[in-house]
Amino acid sequence: MVKHLFLIFVINFTFTQQTIFEELPISQKLIDSHLISNIKHNVVEVNDQIINEKNSIIYDTEYLLFQKKYRFNDYEKVRIVILIDSFPENGKLFLSYSNNQFEGPLNKNNIINTNELVSGLIESNYVIFKYLHPINEPYPSIILNQIIDNEIYKISKKIDNPLKNIFIRNNYRNNNIIMVTGYWPPTNEMVRHFSQNTNLNPEGWQGQNWENTGYDIVSFFPEFDPPNCDNCGIGFGDLEVDYQNTTEDFWPLVNSVRPLGIITFSRGYNNMSWELEMNTYNRFSWISDYSPPYQPTPSPPDQDNSVNFLRQTTLPINQIRDRINDLNNGLNSYIDYDGDAGSFLSEYMGFHGIWYKDLYLYDDNNPCISAGHIHVGSQVPIEVAKVGAEESIRILIDYLNQFIYTSGDVNNDTHIDILDIILIVNSILGQTELSSLQILSADLNENGIINVLDIIQLVNLILIES
Repeated sequence: MVKHLFLIFVINFTFTQQTIFEELPISQKLIDSHLISNIKHNVVEVNDQIINEKNSIIYDTEYLLFQKKYRFNDYEKVRIVILIDSFPENGKLFLSYSNNQFEGPLNKNNIINTNELVSGLIESNYVIFKYLHPINEPYPSIILNQIIDNEIYKISKKIDNPLKNIFIRNNYRNNNIIMVTGYWPPTNEMVRHFSQNTNLNPEGWQGQNWENTGYDIVSFFPEFDPPNCDNCGIGFGDLEVDYQNTTEDFWPLVNSVRPLGIITFSRGYNNMSWELEMNTYNRFSWISDYSPPYQPTPSPPDQDNSVNFLRQTTLPINQIRDRINDLNNGLNSYIDYDGDAGSFLSEYMGFHGIWYKDLYLYDDNNPCISAGHIHVGSQVPIEVAKVGAEESIRILIDYLNQFIYTSGDVNNDTHIDILDIILIVNSILGQTELSSLQILSADLNENGIINVLDIIQLVNLILIES
């Protein structure tokens, strides 16, 4: 009974908000050519100021109403990025679309921590900006910054990372997968406990829902006899240290796993280093391996790109470096910004990992967001190397989590329950500001608007799961 009363309250509030918006007048000035802008398909940069004296009318004794219409050439599915500065305390911004939907009001509470706002998913052939400005207050800056094509479950937004900033919807709560590989010791031994191969890991796989993070960690590596070899050679197991065998083994393995992130490890200098490689190259000539043919077949391995085509790490290398050095266990972590990864099997494997990431970065079903290579010094004891590998994986998980959301799990506690409903309601009431990922989680019906329809769908989802 409590749930039903709670839902009725939300319904009344939401439609009240909609009525207020629909009663705002649409000025005849919108017919004027200087107030209507045509936006071509796929246009990204707009940078157009919404507020100027030509598109204002007196709304009542307290407000001026500014309006501007942007018309798309076709019926679009897009998101809009708005830049806002110096927004007044009582200002209100609305976005109206051709499908009788709207967003708003956006007020100072919505933009207290950021001057960049991203709209919901718009399916419309135009958008009208309506801004109610309190009379006698300084004008804010409201700029239509970008119109971004929105593929299903993906959104572009400016944040400080090397990606084009995609968000990934996790529909079914399957654990995401991180794939790690090792070559010579200690790197093969330090990831052994993540192997699902009972022949290589008789003690059993320890990577399932690792540390309750929602990630499965899986590893692939060769073995050597003796296991603490110096001049190790090809080895045997999931992978072999050989150009042709690496290619033949890697692609079936990675395609079976479909990882969200990849870290390839190999042995580096004769010291205690933890070297994060920035660059890998599509080389034509490599250092010869151990058995003929001594060079990759084909060479360069990526025939779709030029010789020496550069693929760079997308691991969170600064955070990994700092965390490893904070361990104070003798590891010396640093980033090789300008060099290469060695022109041998290490770079070859690292190139393959980043190559896979580049191929599947925007895959709708199983994207790969991050990949890169780490060299581990040959003097690093296995237990110390294991600690370094796990810390590197933890940092990668934190990084990947920026891009993942689950519909309905607005508070991201892995449970869909009444707490998520409360968070959505508080957002509608203007009492809580949702993050970008929380907005996507709350928009269950994916119509670009957070309202009672999303709450109804969330209630149904809770009832189904309970």
